[in-house]
Amino acid sequence: MRGYTDHREQFDEINRRAEGHLGEEGVRRLWDSQVAERRKAFAQRSVETVLRFIDEERPWIQRLGVNPDEVRALVETRGIDVIPSQKVFTELFVRNFQKNIAPFEQRRKPARIASDVGDIMHGLYMPFVDVMRVDGFGYQYMQAGAALTETVLVDKIEKLISTIHSILAVRIAS
Repeated sequence: MRGYTDHREQFDEINRRAEGHLGEEGVRRLWDSQVAERRKAFAQRSVETVLRFIDEERPWIQRLGVNPDEVRALVETRGIDVIPSQKVFTELFVRNFQKNIAPFEQRRKPARIASDVGDIMHGLYMPFVDVMRVDGFGYQYMQAGAALTETVLVDKIEKLISTIHSILAVRIAS
């Protein structure tokens, strides 16, 4: 975690300097714009990776009865929006980074950061489940991923059963 702590200290120093010139609200706006740019760049790299995998996995895709050229055209046209897990992953990765680095956020203790990777990977299932149990810190930044899906996040194990019952009651009633 030493490398992470060093980076966070460097970011803190940069933020202090920027705040002296821009004020707290200016720094927040700057962070928000940078997060939006990072999200866009990360999504573009994800599209490039997926397109490369489509080419590499062409025979496997064809064995599934799918035309790889149609998949490629769809990804080129709509980007990661057609890949639910990738869309959620991008959002969680960017939000987690902001949550751990931004000066105005309640940050994770450095010793606990390693579990964030597991949380983000766990989030890949978000588009395919109705309810997901996450820890308290993950709950804060994973809401952004849940907003892209119909998944209900639960931050406390005690709430899990009642949440499942509520979802089932709504489904039975409709």
